[in-house]
Amino acid sequence: MSLNTRTLLRTICKYVYYAGAGNCWYEDIYHETIPYYMYSVVTFSIYTTMIFLENLAALFGNFPGVEKNSAVMFAAIHNIVLTKMFLLLYHKKSIRKLNYEMANVGASYEEDYVMRKQYRKATVGIWLYVISVYLSLSAYGIESARRAIVEGAPFYTVVTYLPVYDDNSAVALFFRIFFYITWLYMMLPMMSADCMPITHLITMTYKFITLCHHFERIRSEFDSNIKVMNKREAIDKLKAGCLEGIRMHQKLL
Repeated sequence: MSLNTRTLLRTICKYVYYAGAGNCWYEDIYHETIPYYMYSVVTFSIYTTMIFLENLAALFGNFPGVEKNSAVMFAAIHNIVLTKMFLLLYHKKSIRKLNYEMANVGASYEEDYVMRKQYRKATVGIWLYVISVYLSLSAYGIESARRAIVEGAPFYTVVTYLPVYDDNSAVALFFRIFFYITWLYMMLPMMSADCMPITHLITMTYKFITLCHHFERIRSEFDSNIKVMNKREAIDKLKAGCLEGIRMHQKLL
């Protein structure tokens, strides 16, 4: 498999698709079937319901200090997260067009060793981001479990208006664990909404590197051609290469 920009962007779009945020790739290879559409609606409805209950907890919930602070913090953060995910869905057509442009501009000038660096930078950066997010969420779960076992406090990670704080029933525990699992799963589309622009920024960087290499290459070729070719032919070849580079630069801008 060639590690070019097209392959990298298609891989990220595959992750976005399986996270439930739809097909952002310009080719119709990730099909948004009726079952897939229902899956997206159900998961996003659960996310929205949980965040709505977080907002109610922040505004009206009667919780001790630690849980009340968590309710306010997560309500603010998750409102932004949900908005970000819906914006990804709303701008999906524009993102497809952007991915088409990013994949194809200057594709013929891409060099294997530069593309390997690009792929490595994107892969390492995204994996570090994913690992740090899930380590953080796991820490919340472990600390909440510790407090529940040692101190007898209710198990809380995300703080929702229902169930109420004093409810220690099995049903209340089930919903608290369910919302924690929902929180873990909600991070998938959230991170996909982040990984897309991160990847675009990285590919943009390497597109400009590729453009610089193109200008260096045609200069070097001109220095060689002028010695063995007709001067006019060498100049015309240099001119054609410069015009191609300028068109690529305009598209990147």
